[in-house]
Amino acid sequence: MKLPFYLGLFVALIGIVILRIEVPKIYKYLVTNLSAIANNDNYRIWLSSKDQSRLNLERNIFKLLKYNEIDVLWNSKWDILWSTEYPFNRFKDSIKNLQPNQHINHFPGMSQLTIKKHLATKFKNYDFIPNGFTFPNMKNDFELFCAQHPETKFVEKNWNNRGVKLVRNKNEINFESLSTNEKFLQEFIENPYLIDNRMFDIGIYVLITSFDPLRVYKFNKEILLRFCAEDYYPFDQANTKKFVVDDNSIYVWDIPSLRDYVLNFNYTTKDAFEIYMRQKGCDVAELWEKMDDAIVKLLLDNEKNVIAETAKIGQSSRNFFEILRFDFIIDTELKIHLMEINMSPNLGAIKDINNIKRNYRSQLIYDTLNIIGVAGTKEMEKRENRFITSDERDVVIPLAECSTNDCNCSQENCKVCTSCTKEYQELIHHIYGEHVRRGRMKRIFPIKKHHDGNLINSVGAANKFSIKWFYNKCKMDDEWC
Repeated sequence: MKLPFYLGLFVALIGIVILRIEVPKIYKYLVTNLSAIANNDNYRIWLSSKDQSRLNLERNIFKLLKYNEIDVLWNSKWDILWSTEYPFNRFKDSIKNLQPNQHINHFPGMSQLTIKKHLATKFKNYDFIPNGFTFPNMKNDFELFCAQHPETKFVEKNWNNRGVKLVRNKNEINFESLSTNEKFLQEFIENPYLIDNRMFDIGIYVLITSFDPLRVYKFNKEILLRFCAEDYYPFDQANTKKFVVDDNSIYVWDIPSLRDYVLNFNYTTKDAFEIYMRQKGCDVAELWEKMDDAIVKLLLDNEKNVIAETAKIGQSSRNFFEILRFDFIIDTELKIHLMEINMSPNLGAIKDINNIKRNYRSQLIYDTLNIIGVAGTKEMEKRENRFITSDERDVVIPLAECSTNDCNCSQENCKVCTSCTKEYQELIHHIYGEHVRRGRMKRIFPIKKHHDGNLINSVGAANKFSIKWFYNKCKMDDEWC
């Protein structure tokens, strides 16, 4: 008699738990999504992460902007999918045939850049990426490199950058382990630039709004500086805390030469870093330009791949945007070295004692939504209201280097092109709107020097048109340069 009694009691307890915990969740889903369906003036945001705590900051910004958060189990109509993971395999059935109003915070085809092994091995022609090798397929290349550079040390890495190990030469390498596990070797930078005897990396936040044509911005207000947990010297190759920036890293408020700037004078990390580097005789503008050029070169190199992948489900210039973080280190010669490109960089709070008053990540998210044109209400996006952002006088091509391919006018008589193709007219309205909404973002492609140099001769038609348009706007007003 006791067994049925206890079994019944157990079932009753399970029922109570379901009623107290699960039913309110279901009710919340229903209320939230029915409200989202009824309220067509607000955007419907679909937030996705295996670790929901990573989305706390984003969720707060979306609430501030009156977004209705939904779950696609209850409502298939959504405007923005913001996912911390790569969504194109996981949600392939929910993101087919994207509509003009739908945006995803990733581009398909970016794994060539964001997977560390691919970045280290597939872009060996760039001198700002330390040489990388995978095994067994690149063993011959590795042997040749070692013969030419016998003093080079290497870092053994996993794909996820955990378990880092420094090896002095090939005699210390376990090639069998490298061949059977997800590991690769990358050249070790032996002369890193140090601040207060600490090695550090520089994180640049980059926003891509289109690949066809390419438009790239960087968050110009702030950077991420992370310092190794221990002093670099005296050097010990067995102690990774001296040369690896990891979860134990420290920040500017723990670095004596930078602390006062950010804590007492309320400078940003970027400002503090620039002041310090100028005091040491560094041309900071040149340093940033090197990093900007590296970012643009890699994105142009991957452009065709992304365009081909996005064409399967949407349009590169309309449905996708992406925030990346490019992590650089610099050496004592002020040469830059790109170590990795982070997809979905963690925008949650860091160990910042002043994080509440200096939460630039919130500004980054807001400026991203603003620049792609979805930080306001849908009424503002309607075609008849577009003149609020730009009208035909704003987007005319002034004194353009135009041709009959660009505009519907003869090349001989073309002083001001006002009748470009419909596709290019829409493009110009779009990029004009981005420029006026850019906030703290700085456009790094296209800019004036891309017109004046040789790059314009190697890009496709859409990029060439975009470069020319920005260049001619620049000739009228320096703010477009």
